[in-house]
Amino acid sequence: MAEEKKQYKFTFKITGDLCMDCATCWYECVYEGGSGAVKVGYNGGAFYEIDEETCIRCGRCYRACPVNAVERIKN
Repeated sequence: MAEEKKQYKFTFKITGDLCMDCATCWYECVYEGGSGAVKVGYNGGAFYEIDEETCIRCGRCYRACPVNAVERIKN
């Protein structure tokens, strides 16, 4: 039997036009207890992106971003 994918209330996405590449989201995710889901990669203007497969939806990146580039999308 296939394992069911967990359903989350929200998904987080980094908006490339707003991101200033400060790495605050990455730091919060990797070092402050997140899942390590913020990855360095080119995403339409931003050098950071959120891997939905490993993201635990803790919202650390969302709360930490100084320019509101991390968007919380209701599923």
